[in-house]
Amino acid sequence: MIKLKQIFLFAALSAWLSGGGAIAQSLSSESTPYIPPMAAEGVDLRLNLTDGGEVVSVRITECDGCMPRQFLPAPNLEIVLEGEQVTARQASSANGRAGTVLYDGQTELAQVVIFYGP
Repeated sequence: MIKLKQIFLFAALSAWLSGGGAIAQSLSSESTPYIPPMAAEGVDLRLNLTDGGEVVSVRITECDGCMPRQFLPAPNLEIVLEGEQVTARQASSANGRAGTVLYDGQTELAQVVIFYGP
């Protein structure tokens, strides 16, 4: 099961990187160097939403007994549930599942939230 999660995380990260302009930015000599996102993987991933369905924060507990980490969402936060990009409302039904948060290492804003299968 760990190998499957690692493969899924690699595939999701690869798709996210290839889909955005981050690689193109890193090749430009005038821009700042590209810094890949950091990842936090855990046993309990939760989205905190407003009544309107907007993500206020992302919380992940990396191990049983560990203190949870909390991230603010990036403006273009992507949410993946069982391999499909979904809305925050759709993903809130998966609160409590294992998952991964890809976040910017400098700002610590959550960029991608990945919930693993049931």
